[in-house]
Amino acid sequence: MLATGFKGPTPPPAVLEEYERLVPGSAKRFLDDYFQQKSAEADHRRGLQAKQLEYNREAQQMAHEARIRWMETVNDSRKRGQRFALTVALVVAGAGIIALLKDQATAAAVIIGSGIASSIAAMLLGHFKGKQKNSESTDGV
Repeated sequence: MLATGFKGPTPPPAVLEEYERLVPGSAKRFLDDYFQQKSAEADHRRGLQAKQLEYNREAQQMAHEARIRWMETVNDSRKRGQRFALTVALVVAGAGIIALLKDQATAAAVIIGSGIASSIAAMLLGHFKGKQKNSESTDGV
């Protein structure tokens, strides 16, 4: 008794010839089925790759939109802070002017001086916090 085998996706030509001799048309059917299967696998793989590309595009678009929303939120917050600071400055200036009009020069100086000092402190604090956040975000890169 003799056993033979082969490696690879298709039998060697001699084996195919033997199949063809025993069952006419079998070699062609075998090869047609093999190439159809390979074509289906390639189509499936290309479909998966197309889906992955589409997913990546959608994820990038979502990340981009999230960054834009975050930037808009930050800008809105800064504008709100600037409006609040202007309101406080106008109230302090008004209080100082009222004190001056009532001949309270010392009180006016204290009110206006403390308003200016607190404004400068707030700006410096915001500036240094901004620098600290920027350095922390670049340290992690």
